[in-house]
Amino acid sequence: MLEQIATVKLLALIGYAALFFVLVRSRIAVALRITFALYLFGLGFWQLTSLVVTIVRDPATALVWYNLQSIGVSLQSFIFLPLTRAFLGHRRHRAIDIAVYACSAASIAMGIS
Repeated sequence: MLEQIATVKLLALIGYAALFFVLVRSRIAVALRITFALYLFGLGFWQLTSLVVTIVRDPATALVWYNLQSIGVSLQSFIFLPLTRAFLGHRRHRAIDIAVYACSAASIAMGIS
């Protein structure tokens, strides 16, 4: 069962890499391409840490990778706002930016500790 879960996670990681290469060759707007590439990086980072947590046997090592995994989730939420803005063509709103980035920074800080 554990091998099947690891296989699915590895396939998802390969899928993110394939999406990245499709994105590099696409002709969409540069701002959207950059923000989507950053979002794919966040997804890939989380998937990689999730895969390592699944595979590793040592509890101390698993805890380190689990903390990195929580940083990956925060990274995704941190990048999702600019991605949504670039996709929809919306402008920035200072109050929303501050709230979102403060929450993301707090999540990343909790993952580091």
